[in-house]
Amino acid sequence: MPTVSVGQSINPFGVDVCVEPGPRAYLDLGALPRLEPSLLGSPVAEVPTIVKRLCGICPTPHHLAGIRALESLLGGVELTPTAHAVRELLHHGSVIDTFAPRLVGVDRELAILARRTGTLLLRAAGCPGHFPDVAVVGGVRAPADSALLKEAAPLLDELTSALSAPGVSAEPLRAEPWPEGVDLNLEPGPLGTEVVVRGAPEPLRFPVEEWPERVRESRPGSADCRPDVRVGSWYYPWRTGPALSEAGAGLGAVRASCEALRGLLARAELYGDEVGVARDVAEIRPSGVGVGVVEGPRGLLAHVYEAEEGTLVGCQILTPTAQNAAWLESLLTQAVAAGAEPAALERAIRLVDPCLPCTHAPAGMMEVHIHEQSGRR
Repeated sequence: MPTVSVGQSINPFGVDVCVEPGPRAYLDLGALPRLEPSLLGSPVAEVPTIVKRLCGICPTPHHLAGIRALESLLGGVELTPTAHAVRELLHHGSVIDTFAPRLVGVDRELAILARRTGTLLLRAAGCPGHFPDVAVVGGVRAPADSALLKEAAPLLDELTSALSAPGVSAEPLRAEPWPEGVDLNLEPGPLGTEVVVRGAPEPLRFPVEEWPERVRESRPGSADCRPDVRVGSWYYPWRTGPALSEAGAGLGAVRASCEALRGLLARAELYGDEVGVARDVAEIRPSGVGVGVVEGPRGLLAHVYEAEEGTLVGCQILTPTAQNAAWLESLLTQAVAAGAEPAALERAIRLVDPCLPCTHAPAGMMEVHIHEQSGRR
């Protein structure tokens, strides 16, 4: 694993692309080690909190996926409409907050407006800081703050209008067809209960509880685990993320969340007070397997917990970065074969959007460094 010495200068906008003869180009995910080994033996009730703090780039989807995994471990929990609405509010607020810095290259004032709006929506959902503590097993801690929602509504309208203004433009980040694999997303919506597979010879949707039966890692335990999904008798690599949607990633993802939020703020259940009955997982000490899947700002995130009397004995956490590694390798390899133009390499990385600081670099300012390899895999 790479080490950093005290005083070493790190460029957050830099990224290393490994290139082997062939060519074959890929990101070395060794600097993003698997968390699962360090979690084994922990009280399963504490795992979502541990993970969201270790994965600080995307704490909200880890928070939501982890709580859903605990709920699944208890045999499933039927949320109240208000609890589900507050979780949706948290999700969409985090999408706007996550992508706001990337709007600086489009329009600085737009980026500031997006950050203000996202922050206010997160506060309304009960998340005043970076690490959320909103969802609990069985519901949410508290109703949405109606005063903050009232304050956020005009900002949301202003942001929605600003995103559609004639002067606001950015290259659409939409994925081209990928014949090597399939596409996965969650329905209905980012907190849905079914995984939908598109691009396979036969259509497939399956409940998230079937994730352990449908998904395997082609490189078990590796940071670059290359997961496959079973469709019929065949396994396929897959890709995930907003670039697969009609709206696209980046600016498109912010637009999509704004539209979803305008509908959400008009729903009566968001303003209710029936937040659900919290269940104490530590006291219940469950045994079995629980699965939590959400569609975060970068794509599907899966938490799978296996517990024995409340202790974690097995775990799988699949981030969008790991899920999309094969797709990104395909795009980077194409870019290298075509001449390794920096703009093409940068676009490939932005399209896939791995969990790396370089993705927040303004357009054209990502520093892509090519490292020639000797075929170490």
